[in-house]
Amino acid sequence: MTDSTYNPSSLEIGEWKPTKWAVNNLIPESMITLIGATPTAGKSWFVEDLLVCISQGKRFANEFSTVKRECMLIDEDSPTDVLETRVGRLVKGHALNGENSPVNNTFIIHANTGFSFSDFDKVDWLIKWAEARDNPVIVIDSVSKTSGKMRLNHSTEATNLTSIWNAIKNTGATLIVIHHASLKKQIDLVVSGKEDPTSSILGNTHLISGCDSCLLLQKREAEDKDSTEIIVRPWSRRIKLPVDTFSLLIIEDKIKTWAKLVALEEKTVVPTDNAERILITFVDQDTPLTVRDILKHLAGRLSDAQVRDSVEELENHKVITRDVTAHNRFVYQFNKKIIGEYELTNSYLDKVQSIVKKVNPTFVENTTPKSDRRFSFN
Repeated sequence: MTDSTYNPSSLEIGEWKPTKWAVNNLIPESMITLIGATPTAGKSWFVEDLLVCISQGKRFANEFSTVKRECMLIDEDSPTDVLETRVGRLVKGHALNGENSPVNNTFIIHANTGFSFSDFDKVDWLIKWAEARDNPVIVIDSVSKTSGKMRLNHSTEATNLTSIWNAIKNTGATLIVIHHASLKKQIDLVVSGKEDPTSSILGNTHLISGCDSCLLLQKREAEDKDSTEIIVRPWSRRIKLPVDTFSLLIIEDKIKTWAKLVALEEKTVVPTDNAERILITFVDQDTPLTVRDILKHLAGRLSDAQVRDSVEELENHKVITRDVTAHNRFVYQFNKKIIGEYELTNSYLDKVQSIVKKVNPTFVENTTPKSDRRFSFN
């Protein structure tokens, strides 16, 4: 076995658990997500529309499904009147005004109340609020305005702050913290490639390492003067985010009575964790498999429903093919045609080829046709 080959049985899958999502593929449930952006980049619009959608179980930006949860926004950054106006417009944008409004019902706002993570009484109040609810979603806006006496550029104090965040997370809450990025060290999220965009986040690196995932936001002028474009770049930490960089539009009417976020274009998607593990099984076996075969190979690490969902995902992306046996059973096999016959403009297939190469480089070499076509393996 070479350094570039690995055995699926060595992945320590006994410790692995499927990711649950508060916002599908974007915000992991019961985890800490840091949202970083420069001032006026649209982060308040982003999180407030997110909370309006989660509080009602509505799709965020018409693209991301959500799990309905009670939400709390602690905002020490925006003037109260500006905050109330902005949230009110978003509520109207989702046709949730009047009695259907989630505000003060499933979406609670605490604005400029002096909340501080240095105040243990207020931290205790927040933890007890979260403990009394089923996986609520809490947004803190912003880190710098709620850190109190803690120095964010000091490693010990930054670690102490993330320890408090983890105490809130341990109640089952989904915690989203908003923090500022440096104006002097701005990174173009569109063209930055594999460069770590979190290097622009202010404060000690322990703030980043204490989080499970990150979203970086950047504002860009839209062609439509009545809308604003927000570029969103997910960045995986402990939790893998299977969505690549995408754009949202803040759409609003000319007299500014309502507003709404919508996806500007199709998201770039890569295989989910479950699908990736099952893909490894197909490449490792290189034989037709039934769902039962896959379940047996994974030794119960995934449920029957999870395996079937992931098999469907792989089949929809033409990664595996389906056939019917003489005994009228479905069998699935890795589609070798994706190695060499597809142009790598599809991020999903690009990631598949990267996984296949890592699992079995010989497999890739034997199935790639001799041509001038170039392949980029991550």
